[in-house]
Amino acid sequence: MLRAILLSVVCVLAIHPRLNAQFQYEFHTTPDAADVLVNGEKRCVTPCRVSFFWKEAREHGQIKLEVKLPGYKTWVDSVTSKPRQFDHSYRLTLESMVPEIEFEKGSALVGFDKLVADDFKDGQTIGKLTLKDGTEESIKWEGSVKIGVDAFEKKFFEIGEKMGLRTPATAAAELFSDEKRRAPLLPRFVVGIKLVGYDVDMRIEKGFGRGTRDDLVGRTEMDLEWQVLDKRKGDVVLTYRNKGVTNLRQRPFQRSPNNLMAFENGLIDFFANSGFHDIVNSPGEHAALSDESDGDGPRESFTIEGITNPGFQKMSEMIQYANKACVTIITDGGHGSGAIIDKSGLVISAFHVVDGVNKIEVQFSEGLLLGAEVVAYDKKRDVVILKIAGSGFRALPVNLDDVSIGDDAVTIGTPHDLKLGQSVARGMISGKRERDDEIVLQADISVSPGNSGGPLLNENGEIIGIIQQKIVRQGVEGIGFALPIGRALEVLNVSVSE
Repeated sequence: MLRAILLSVVCVLAIHPRLNAQFQYEFHTTPDAADVLVNGEKRCVTPCRVSFFWKEAREHGQIKLEVKLPGYKTWVDSVTSKPRQFDHSYRLTLESMVPEIEFEKGSALVGFDKLVADDFKDGQTIGKLTLKDGTEESIKWEGSVKIGVDAFEKKFFEIGEKMGLRTPATAAAELFSDEKRRAPLLPRFVVGIKLVGYDVDMRIEKGFGRGTRDDLVGRTEMDLEWQVLDKRKGDVVLTYRNKGVTNLRQRPFQRSPNNLMAFENGLIDFFANSGFHDIVNSPGEHAALSDESDGDGPRESFTIEGITNPGFQKMSEMIQYANKACVTIITDGGHGSGAIIDKSGLVISAFHVVDGVNKIEVQFSEGLLLGAEVVAYDKKRDVVILKIAGSGFRALPVNLDDVSIGDDAVTIGTPHDLKLGQSVARGMISGKRERDDEIVLQADISVSPGNSGGPLLNENGEIIGIIQQKIVRQGVEGIGFALPIGRALEVLNVSVSE
């Protein structure tokens, strides 16, 4: 009996410390100096250790742990049952608090260019590392310290989209969710960043907590100059300068100044500045073409002069004459083709050539390059009229008569490389087909993407259609489709004077 009593006493003594044990949780955070709270009560600032008894959970039913730092999301965890271990350690990288900005639905698309550091040379001193004995080592511009990795572009879009910024990726998502909307995928504005200054101050100090491992503690400061390029105007419309800063604590073997966290800090500030908002939140002035109107159709009527080409003895004479009225349409999204239909500078082409672009230029066969703007368009029928400054241009007449199968046909356009210039393809009208409730001309002509918008001409050099697309599949090659010119002018509200 005595032996049993003694055994029971020993067991109680062994269990008693755990019943009243003090649990210790250690916290390390990046950035440093975050508040640690236990059940809402601040206990310490990281790096630090908090202690608690399980009996503290009785009031709340749990031990609620929080780590808070201004500008960062609060980290939260709950201990809902008595821990099996007395000690626990957390190493946390806090997530930035990203404010949601009210960018308008029709705001301009914004893209990323690059982050450059042209003023920094290999081996240049950009900071210092203080060792435990007080001696200092220079931190050089080399290795992992250098700027230019793809992570900066990824971070740009990640933070921008969280804040409500419209980017090519979000525009693509909008298009996917609404098939009736043809969202532009080309950014109106592009952001480039220059690293103006870079300062790193690090030190190795005895690591906090149990063990003998040291910590690398420091601060990284990036002096950033942000420039916003308006692709439509070709000008920098905003320059903004700020500093991205981060404090860090990590193991010495990592030896990283954590450029990305400092960049993120500056990026959030840049996106939040009012000057940037004013630029992208002006849909009427800044939106790409597809955002300017959801309707299909021209905004005003036009009358073009009825003209007649001179007589041609040979097909080559006609092509040489027509070539001077055929143009290449160059945009920030690629190029297509078109033709002048009035000497006042009206150019007809396919709408998809300029859909969603920011800048449009018209290049003549002799190399002259002029800016152009959209004055009428129809998305559904894929036709557009552009206006170039000036007058007295050579124009091609339009033939509104019905076209017959077997008629000769020629197209002039810039199918591939702009440097190679315009080329000619010849064939015949091989059929009439119904496509999207429209009757289109089918021609057995070799058509490439750059031919889009180019004129389909008859043997007299008169425009009979506008090239819109081609078909390429197994067993079918070189078949192009064109909207008859009469139908194109009708939907664009263009009449021809007699």
